[in-house]
Amino acid sequence: MPAHPTTPRGALALALAALVAAGCSDQELNLHADAEARPDVLVSPELLDFGQVGSASSAEDRFTVENTGTAGLELEDVLLQGSGAFTLTVPEGLGMIPPGESVEVLVTYAPATSADEAVAWVHTDDAETPELPVALLGSILVADLLIDPNPKDFGYIEAGDTTSGEVDLVNVGGEDLTLSTIAAIGEGFSVLSQPALPLTLAPGESAEVSLQFAPPIEGSYLGELWVAHDAPGGTDKGSLIGSTTVTTVTGRICDPSGDGWVAGALVWAGEDLDGDGELDWYTETWTDGEGYFELENVRAGTITVHVEKGSFSTEFEVTVTGGTYELPEDECLQADLMVAVVTGDYDSIQTLLAQLEIPYDAYGPSQYLSLLRDPEALAEYDIIFFNCGMPFSWLSYEDEVAGNMQDFVAGGGSVYASDWAHNLIEASWPWAIDFLGDDEVFNPETDLDYGHLYPYAGLATNSLEADVLDATMAAAIGSDTAELAYDLDVWVVPEAAGSGVTTLVQGDPQIYDEDTFTPDGRLEGAPLALSFAPGGTVIYTTFHNEAQLTEDMEAALKEIILSL
Repeated sequence: MPAHPTTPRGALALALAALVAAGCSDQELNLHADAEARPDVLVSPELLDFGQVGSASSAEDRFTVENTGTAGLELEDVLLQGSGAFTLTVPEGLGMIPPGESVEVLVTYAPATSADEAVAWVHTDDAETPELPVALLGSILVADLLIDPNPKDFGYIEAGDTTSGEVDLVNVGGEDLTLSTIAAIGEGFSVLSQPALPLTLAPGESAEVSLQFAPPIEGSYLGELWVAHDAPGGTDKGSLIGSTTVTTVTGRICDPSGDGWVAGALVWAGEDLDGDGELDWYTETWTDGEGYFELENVRAGTITVHVEKGSFSTEFEVTVTGGTYELPEDECLQADLMVAVVTGDYDSIQTLLAQLEIPYDAYGPSQYLSLLRDPEALAEYDIIFFNCGMPFSWLSYEDEVAGNMQDFVAGGGSVYASDWAHNLIEASWPWAIDFLGDDEVFNPETDLDYGHLYPYAGLATNSLEADVLDATMAAAIGSDTAELAYDLDVWVVPEAAGSGVTTLVQGDPQIYDEDTFTPDGRLEGAPLALSFAPGGTVIYTTFHNEAQLTEDMEAALKEIILSL
């Protein structure tokens, strides 16, 4: 049933405009009062809203025409403009209203539509406001049929099989509703059982109809449940859906910039057909290294395809009828999230974020502590990136910052840190990564003066071939090996992954001897990139976005960004 109107339309808008003009005139009149006796008309109220009234009923209300002036007021006429659902009863013998006295005008409303409106125009000899409007509103209270559910989806069955389901016919209106005809129209659909007709439903009452779906051959089926009744409109139709075929949806997923492809994104579709909060059918797949996907066993009809990758997602609708459906264009992940970057001297992950068109807030040496020490500020972000070479001043608040980071990730936030930012990972999750040597050596500018070198023990190299253990990263790179480069004099070397931590990339880096600061062979099987999830995702890499960034490193780092 259409909603009862609450705002003026048509002639009513004109009436309100006249009211505004009248108000301005009254103000001007008050500012320029003179001693001459004169009439002054006041109409009250300015709006009569009758609400909803039964179709066989009527309602009455009144408005007053009052003379608030100092001379007699001549009531010349009261005219109706608009719907004929309203009638006016004006006092006999239109004429003079003495000062301080009033007359009433009776308005009778006999509803005709769901949005009746009119204006009663009061005409007097008041020179300032010779006519004033009274807005009139009302709507008819009628029966209204709801078919629930609509559409009725019978799901997927084999051709030649039979299934059944029910729909409810509900009177959601304000008067009795009489049903006269119920029919299922369309091949494959029929009515199994229905109440005896004609059937009258009081407001709020319902009746159940049992329907059958029996598709004779392969295909997608659409039908209608047709119900005739005595409410306005006379009929209502509900959609019937069934299928004996499924569709394979194929396409390609791009990153937020639209310039790169997303590996390992989850692509899925499903529907809750009966509204019980559980999916009645579901299918999923994953994108390959070039962003392509094949989503099989998709139900025929209009369905929503969802794509998820870390904190990034998108969704789109497709209408399928069977066979293979190829997306007409690529679909890109949306960067609808909040990202923070703590800058550093030896890394610039924000360069890759910009390439991916992921917006971020940068926190430099003078701002980053205000972020790390404020749990509410942290909670505004979905992902926080910590560059190698970030300031060490946070160590003066180590326990506070570590606690805040633990809470941030436990609440679903994600963190990425590279190389010398390892100390933030070690302080916050000391169980996760065993770094070479003394894990408590956090600041090489001070700690190494005491003879400690480790974990700052990796030799600079332009080429270190590493094994890519993570299948999604390998797909993004296009190989299960990657060429890495480290241009810093020393870099932090992890020795082992803790319980529940996944090694993404592994290699045999050459390291320094702790005492002599000379090359001391290779550390075999060192985890060079690791991931764990104490709530949200935490990823640490020894390599990062440096000047000599290799193609493999760029692909790996972009995959990491989209995985957070």
